[in-house]
Amino acid sequence: AADLGPRAATLSRSQEELRDQLLDGEPQTGMTRTHRLVRAVEDLYSHDVVEPGLRAALWRTLAAQDDLRDIGRVRDRNGRPGQAFGFEDGSLLGVFVISSATGGLLATELIRLAGSGRPRPAVEEYRTYLTARWVAGPGRTS
Repeated sequence: AADLGPRAATLSRSQEELRDQLLDGEPQTGMTRTHRLVRAVEDLYSHDVVEPGLRAALWRTLAAQDDLRDIGRVRDRNGRPGQAFGFEDGSLLGVFVISSATGGLLATELIRLAGSGRPRPAVEEYRTYLTARWVAGPGRTS
């Protein structure tokens, strides 16, 4: 049960230290470094509340990856405006969307690219993220 506590509070805000912490927590070593970092961010957003200071540190850490590309302004599948970024990992294109309003993670997806017998690209995985807050008491959230 001790492993189920909030992880965000233990993460560094230093770009280099945070990168190492994220990579150490992501066991999928067959992925590119950028893919592993994005997967670690997905896991963090799936299990914790990511406050603004940590959000900024996460995006600075990812921005330092030389294989990350700015795709541009988009609307995610829920119609929310954001900035999309992408990376390639073999035959996969990974995309994540950051909210223009809050800086939070809105969505991620993995697209299997055409080729190797595939007639066209296909979305393999899609995740959407909603607002997360801590419960401070009955009827009160952070």
